[in-house]
Amino acid sequence: MKNIFSIFKFFYTQMPKKNRCMYILTAITALAAAVIGGFLPILQKHIIDDAIAGELQVSFIVLLLVSGAVLSICFVLEKIIIDKIVIDMQRVFQEKLIVSALYKENSIVASRGAGAYIMTVFGDTERLTDLLKHNYFSFLSICVLAVVAVMITLQWTISFAIIVIISYIVVLSLTEVILKKELVSFKAFRELLIKINPKVMEFIENRRSILGFSDVENNKKELFGSFQERDKMLASSIRYRTISKSIVEAIRNVALVVLIAASVYQIQSKTLEVSTFVAILSYLPVAFMPLIKVQDIRQDADRFELMRDKVVANIVEDNAFCVPASDDLRFSECAFKYSKDNEQYSIKNFSLDIHSKTGIVGLSGEGKSTILKILFGDKELSAGSCTLGNIRTDSITKSALYGSLLYCPQEAELFDADLTYNIVLNKEPLTEVEYRNKEGEIKHLIVK
Repeated sequence: MKNIFSIFKFFYTQMPKKNRCMYILTAITALAAAVIGGFLPILQKHIIDDAIAGELQVSFIVLLLVSGAVLSICFVLEKIIIDKIVIDMQRVFQEKLIVSALYKENSIVASRGAGAYIMTVFGDTERLTDLLKHNYFSFLSICVLAVVAVMITLQWTISFAIIVIISYIVVLSLTEVILKKELVSFKAFRELLIKINPKVMEFIENRRSILGFSDVENNKKELFGSFQERDKMLASSIRYRTISKSIVEAIRNVALVVLIAASVYQIQSKTLEVSTFVAILSYLPVAFMPLIKVQDIRQDADRFELMRDKVVANIVEDNAFCVPASDDLRFSECAFKYSKDNEQYSIKNFSLDIHSKTGIVGLSGEGKSTILKILFGDKELSAGSCTLGNIRTDSITKSALYGSLLYCPQEAELFDADLTYNIVLNKEPLTEVEYRNKEGEIKHLIVK
């Protein structure tokens, strides 16, 4: 239950207001479905009793049909709403990830490229939001309904409760071990997936080197061998999951056979009515539904932390978009490494007045650009900090920093678009008058 609450709390806090209202609506539909599901077997019993007594009422049959129709509508409505929420949440997370990668350098992008970022982190957003498809309100309603079903049947016979309780003990005991093994296999699969994806991109991007200077067959053998290892872990995870679900189905079938045998004996001994037997049979799937759902929920809980941590770690906090209140720029014992160099470099304590014109003088390769990269959060520090207004610059977005500083990077960035787009960068082009005014300002500045 604690894990379910953690999952619910995480998604609920991330949802836009509209989706929160929709999610609450799924709770209402789940509750309505549970109430109807608990009511239908009792209604069936009354109809059968009336039919045996020759007093069948059409109103009860109509009520049964209407209840069944409403139950179906609740299920369909719940599914539609959940699917809409899942799609919206995928977009919410992906928008946050794109904005975060835009404003702050991402370690995955820096080390393995944007392709790896999309394949791993974006893929995790889809798998993470898929957890919402197992409606937790529905699960809680089903659990309550199962308890109510057992309590109702206790008025008629104790055999149903005994069979259900024993089934739960057996299933939970057997699946506990299996689901742990499934999680181990799934973790191994994810680790291999994260390692393999960059290799695949390198294999494609470096095709000239591979074809021209390497042993192509050995490269293919190594890469395809890693595919086999990855698929082996995935198959193992799926196999354990299938076994776990098969155990539930097998125990449910055994429980059904035992229940029928016990009920037939009671019917013959005149201690159980046929109508009651029909109602009890209707309650059996209800009683077993939590066992079926709980496996998905437990798998969700195990995988939730893996994917949540991966996604959240790549999202910039909202406070990063704040403009620093102070203009005090300070470097404090900054230490860093270059990507292909194990040696650690450092920048001692110093501060700058951002309103002054400051020149950084040094030979090529002595770290002038690195200082600017640290300032704009494009260079990860292993120790120390660079702060603007007592806020670390690596936690401030570039848009906020550009409110106080301007920086022209050395490397040109070109977009797959026409020349106009690459010049104006999707901003509205200047009008003729605005252009002439800018031209005059520049000439005046040069002359001055």
